[in-house]
Amino acid sequence: MLALKYLLMLVAVLSIAATLIMSGYHFWLIFQFRRNLARGPEGAAAPFALGLSRLEPGPVRWRLFLGMMAVGCVSLLMANSITVVPSGMGSVRISQTRGTLPGTLYSGVHFVAPLVEQLKHSPDGRAYVYPIVVKDSVPALLYAWDEPQRPVQGPALELAVQVAAAQWIGLLPPPVVDLVSIAPLAPVKAASAWESLPSGEQQIHLRAQRFARVQAAQMRLHEGPAVLAGRLRRNLYETLRGPIDAAREQFRQDFFARCSSMVDYLDLELVRTLANDDAELLGTNYPGPMV
Repeated sequence: MLALKYLLMLVAVLSIAATLIMSGYHFWLIFQFRRNLARGPEGAAAPFALGLSRLEPGPVRWRLFLGMMAVGCVSLLMANSITVVPSGMGSVRISQTRGTLPGTLYSGVHFVAPLVEQLKHSPDGRAYVYPIVVKDSVPALLYAWDEPQRPVQGPALELAVQVAAAQWIGLLPPPVVDLVSIAPLAPVKAASAWESLPSGEQQIHLRAQRFARVQAAQMRLHEGPAVLAGRLRRNLYETLRGPIDAAREQFRQDFFARCSSMVDYLDLELVRTLANDDAELLGTNYPGPMV
């Protein structure tokens, strides 16, 4: 395909160059003829007039010139429609009328509409994909493109993804609980702990989960250097004692005091978000889950 692209570019260059050279030469002949004709004396002899007639150029071949120019322009447009994404990189397609088009173009040869679309990729750029995790599924992805002039703010995007996941969970309808189950040929299946909770307590649990996600994400965003240092020293709790204790106390007052079946979602989020699912990174002084 690259050979076709280069062949079309060669045809375009040769057609346009030949058109300019041929038309330029023809107009030069016309100019020379008119200049010689103006220099000729009035009433010149027949041999002189015959010499001028031999130099008189023919009519301008507009059809030939326009046809060759059209061939060159069409070949150039076709060559520009063939684009290449380098190996190990990705690119997006940007339209002059519709903006950035959905979909990622990976390494290889792709076709775009010439003069209307172009591929955008940077050798120093990097793509980031953040999943929006809702319970055990990923209903959406956040895609960000990093460039030296516009670096991606990773902590801010992580916070946005976690807040979006928390809001998504809040929008999900509560599970439907069957009040009556008749199964004469099989034993009745016991309801799960979540299904046995009243609707009001379920809403409190969902708000507690959302609160825990936001608190952990804010610590990750605003205390980024401290989080990294705590992970290296394996004592995140000592490094972030103030924010963690404040969040634990607020969680205890807002949720544990109002719901007897409450679970320490804040502890789960601290382990997942700050400690990368390694509870030992919180340190030996961490008091553990609240009960």
